Amino acid sequence: MTARFRKASACSPAAWDFARVEEFWRELEALTPYGKDYFEARHVHSDLAAIEASYDDIDAYGRFAARTQAASARLDKLAWHLRRVPRLPAFGVPGAVELFLFKKFLSNCKACADLLDEEARAHFGIEFTSGELAELLSMGGADSESFHIADAYDTALGPLRAEMAGIAAEIAQRYSALADAELGAFGFDFSGREFLIVPAEKALAAAALGAGRGLAVEPYDDRSYMVRRVPDTAILELERRREALREEERALEAGAAAKISASVDRFEGDFSRYIKAIKRLDVARSRYLLAVKRGLIRPVLGASALKVKAGRFLPLAGDCASMGAAYTPISAALRHSAAVLSGSNMGGKTVALQSILFLQILAQSGAYVPAARYEGKLYDFIEYVGEGGDGGARSRGLSGFGREIRGLSRMLERSANEACLVAFDEFARTTGSEEAEALLSEAVGRFAAAGRCTALFATHFGRIERGQAVHWLRMAGLDRKAARERLNAADAPADSADSSDGAAAAAANDARLRDINRLMRYEILEDGASDSDALEIATLLGLDRSLVDGARKRLAMRRGGVRGEGGEDL
Repeated sequence: MTARFRKASACSPAAWDFARVEEFWRELEALTPYGKDYFEARHVHSDLAAIEASYDDIDAYGRFAARTQAASARLDKLAWHLRRVPRLPAFGVPGAVELFLFKKFLSNCKACADLLDEEARAHFGIEFTSGELAELLSMGGADSESFHIADAYDTALGPLRAEMAGIAAEIAQRYSALADAELGAFGFDFSGREFLIVPAEKALAAAALGAGRGLAVEPYDDRSYMVRRVPDTAILELERRREALREEERALEAGAAAKISASVDRFEGDFSRYIKAIKRLDVARSRYLLAVKRGLIRPVLGASALKVKAGRFLPLAGDCASMGAAYTPISAALRHSAAVLSGSNMGGKTVALQSILFLQILAQSGAYVPAARYEGKLYDFIEYVGEGGDGGARSRGLSGFGREIRGLSRMLERSANEACLVAFDEFARTTGSEEAEALLSEAVGRFAAAGRCTALFATHFGRIERGQAVHWLRMAGLDRKAARERLNAADAPADSADSSDGAAAAAANDARLRDINRLMRYEILEDGASDSDALEIATLLGLDRSLVDGARKRLAMRRGGVRGEGGEDL
């Protein structure tokens, strides 16, 4: 897990990964460093007030965008200024660079406030009240992208800098006079350069004739010499005077910076308010734009049941689109504290769990969700227990079953005092079926009695005891009639391909998977009693029909209580 999580997050990294939330999160494009920090922390809240405030922010930005739709350039300018907001340095650190950042922050913050209308300014709290400080900082540069300690900050700076400028002009004049003399006497044209590389004969002649003329000559290579200009006594004296003035200037600048910094410190409260407001605006804008792009709606949290209508698991929808396969949104209504979802492999059980966790995590992060309608309970914690959700335990030597048991124990303990949403994907699949079904039956019963929690169990086990206050659900699975028609329409169960031709075999396999996708009904239905589609799916995937027919005969004999010659169940 590479995502950085807050310790207080209401979502575990395992649940975040299982639900593929990171793929959605990457689409949120904050513009300010503060908005980026917020998204980087991946907040998932258990505080309904904080979540509703986030929804309200998205709504507020949406209303502002609608009011401003006719002047789209205004929204573009707002985005430009948000992108120009810098991260503020620590207070009490005087210096031109730090003061420049404060100036740039104020300038862009004021521009954002000016671009918002009265309603949006009031909602996000971006009321600019630092005009006095902005005016003070503007003395250090006419635009927001520049700052220096100007003469206006200390009356002694102007005369001192004027004297320095006079000395610089005098030094330049003396060097120009020397250059004219060197050009006339030796033909050396320095033209602002510090040294020249000249042939040895010419350099040695200049050295012989130019003693005391301000030239230094030294070997460069076998055939060339380097000739440098040496300042005369008058220039050296001017340089010493200029350096002394520079020291005085640095001291005056430091004093002025300290005074300006003290003024900035007095506005620390305003800056804290601006940062909070700018972050809210930036985050709301990012979420609103993604909501428009993805067709997201405001969820209803704090409900007594979890209900989803046409919920879209966006990462999978994107996968299906890239493969040219159909995608089916899910709908479900969960009133009880436990739900058991059965169905064939490839029937969509795992996707159903991922979809519900995906929607709930987004809702509790303060984002809108991809659904026609979503009502969710508010959970203190969201967890996933299953393959890959080991939280690093694999490296400590626990088996898959051991990790699942540890996860179950942890969630049972938390469910005593917290409202938890937990998804168990094929729990106990690695142990014996009888023990697994007994253990799973007991776990379902325990969660059914935990009124504040919602536990989702996806399983292929068919003999789980049907207790009270449990949703018994199944995936609609394979459209068997259509599957039989598909099989009967061809001599072979699927397009055969030479296994030695890897590309052809892969293409044929992709075609089979698309066939199965088209024949699957990815719907959640009431009543979990159903037969497995495993043999039909195996046939569609190209397994030899005689092998599948043999398996069907064995299954029929086993269900009829027929035993083989050795007494084993067939």
